[in-house]
Amino acid sequence: MFMLAKPSTERDLNNKNFIGEVKIDGTRCMLIKKDGGFKLINRNFISYTNKFPEFLQDIENLPDCILDGELAGQEFRIVESRCSTESRARIEILSKRYPLKFMFFDILELDGEDLRDMKLIERKKILSEVLNEGYENFVEVEWTEDLWGLWGYVKRNDLEGIMLKRKDGRYVAGRSCDWLKVKNFKEEILKFDGYEENPAGVVLINPAGVRVQCAGNQSSMVKDLIDKRGFVFAEIQYLEKTDNGKLRMPTFRRVVLDEKWQASKV
Repeated sequence: MFMLAKPSTERDLNNKNFIGEVKIDGTRCMLIKKDGGFKLINRNFISYTNKFPEFLQDIENLPDCILDGELAGQEFRIVESRCSTESRARIEILSKRYPLKFMFFDILELDGEDLRDMKLIERKKILSEVLNEGYENFVEVEWTEDLWGLWGYVKRNDLEGIMLKRKDGRYVAGRSCDWLKVKNFKEEILKFDGYEENPAGVVLINPAGVRVQCAGNQSSMVKDLIDKRGFVFAEIQYLEKTDNGKLRMPTFRRVVLDEKWQASKV
């Protein structure tokens, strides 16, 4: 039911057939309103219908429709906490303490009319009309044709990345080349002094608690280096560093064997 993006790189920022949106660092969700009732579902079709009382008034003001978007908060961990909370009393407390925004970027249906075969730009125009005014926690995601300008904004503000969407694309369930995601990954060289073996290779472990999977031929190299000298330096790619120093989505890139660089860090 959900349309999903394929990973891409900066090279697609030169494609004039795409528009760009800031990639929201939240949780994907769809709002379905019909005949006075509504439901909220995530991309795994888990119901969030009763988790966000702060949305009730905005939902009341909507026409019958199906909207696609992202639940967003001040921090991703807040969104995770809100989505996983089951206690009714706790839900009420958190809705006042940490209210979320529903950031909408697409509309699939309006007043019973299926819009999925319309061009993206046409659906965007309808979405703007639906969310024109009068909503406290519902927000339309802005878009632009200046893809490099948007990428510069994302880099300067250390945001998650950007979404590229084909202007004339239809809404099709599943992954499509009509939607691309370019993530703003960072890179850092870290020292690791331990590992755990698994079927895929080894999980590298460092004193700060960072754990990164290393597979293939390099897994044998890092094991040998740690066994012989007690540590190894590796370049790690990640999406974000949390307040407590943890890395989100860490990925092993390569072993760093620059002896002079290592000597200055040991």
